[in-house]
Amino acid sequence: MLDRVLALPPVATIRLFKAAIYGWLLINTLFLLPIAGDIWGPQSLIADLEVPPNFTFQFFYLLMNKAVSEWYLVFIFIQLSAIILWFSGKWQRVASVIIYLITAMLFLRAYLYVTGGHRLVLLFLFFFVFIDEKRTDEKGNALSNLFFLACKIQLLLVYLYAGLFKLHGTHWLNGEALYYVLNLREFSHPLLQGWLLEQQNLLALGTYVALAYQLLFPVLVWIKPLRWPFLMVGIAFHLMVAIALGLPDFGILMILSYTMFLDNTRAEKILRAVRFYPRIQAVSNNG
Repeated sequence: MLDRVLALPPVATIRLFKAAIYGWLLINTLFLLPIAGDIWGPQSLIADLEVPPNFTFQFFYLLMNKAVSEWYLVFIFIQLSAIILWFSGKWQRVASVIIYLITAMLFLRAYLYVTGGHRLVLLFLFFFVFIDEKRTDEKGNALSNLFFLACKIQLLLVYLYAGLFKLHGTHWLNGEALYYVLNLREFSHPLLQGWLLEQQNLLALGTYVALAYQLLFPVLVWIKPLRWPFLMVGIAFHLMVAIALGLPDFGILMILSYTMFLDNTRAEKILRAVRFYPRIQAVSNNG
């Protein structure tokens, strides 16, 4: 067990996973730019919170300060610049710290907008600060392996608690959950809503599959022969969430998070295919 902790981390898998999450964050912020003032500006539609006179609270809720919120575009610029810096392969540790801190400030100010997916991203960003993408000493390898494992465990907990919470209600157990969700205009695609609402047997099956998937994920994802067929079910489920239920950011995020379960060889092939791996590899060898 100790040998596994001290072993070289799966660097290609880690790079691919980080690139997927940072890429998602970059696109998410760019998507929100047209309404950035309504979310983070001094005239934000999201009400201010009373922040305790504690340094930590004052720091992370800095954008709650009207004088500071006037500079919200600077915070966005710093976040986007740090993400680009990370992708360039330079000062990646520094970039990771900046991305986490600025993103935490932006998310906490937009507390009514952020979802469980955004909070999951924020946890990943914190763990990324401690995960190296190159060979280090035994202490560095152990730290990277442990925090990479923490990313996996966090995703497992998301699925486990989501499944357990659903067991306390009745709509998931009697197969009606998706039917009622699709009846909400805010959580359904108008082109699909009419057809899907008539397929009650299909919706019941989808409800039970979703519930079973969330409860079984923490176990089956560790069994290699079953992992990828099982994750394919998850990809199909989250594509449905993204398209049919109108939650594209959350659905895509969950699919991208599956990259952490790729083996190192496959992850390296993907990175080379998109011409990302060689550039980062060169930087790592020099560092």
